[in-house]
Amino acid sequence: MDPTGKQKFLSAEQLGITEKLRSRLIDVLVLFESGTVIYDPTMRTAERGFNLSAIVQKHPNGVCGCIFGWSVIIDRIEVGEPVPKRSMEIMMRDFDMHGLDDLLDLYFGPVDRKWNLNDVTIEQAIEAIRNYMATGKARWETIIGNKVAA
Repeated sequence: MDPTGKQKFLSAEQLGITEKLRSRLIDVLVLFESGTVIYDPTMRTAERGFNLSAIVQKHPNGVCGCIFGWSVIIDRIEVGEPVPKRSMEIMMRDFDMHGLDDLLDLYFGPVDRKWNLNDVTIEQAIEAIRNYMATGKARWETIIGNKVAA
């Protein structure tokens, strides 16, 4: 069940992911829905920003991350380690995602997308997380549509 009790989520086993990955997705969903993290199209202004193209990016005002990036940020804060500036190698090591195409699609958008990652709002990301947790698919195409990248 999701944290609000509104929607039934699949188990980690049903999603084909680890319990840690599933737990982090729920943590990110709760954080995004709380309004604590806001959409930051510049990746430089919000104290806690979301941008699907950011992965993890520190800036003078705070930090900006994508869905995956916020999973890493939450994990690092929980274990008391510094948030990496931009270390994909460290992030991928901590979250083994090899062969998890549907999860990677959620985290980074579909490979064949015709829209710009930078344009994805936090509300759209919340919808994609909820879709993934309930069905195993982010369904970006139904959220974004066939918008052409600028």
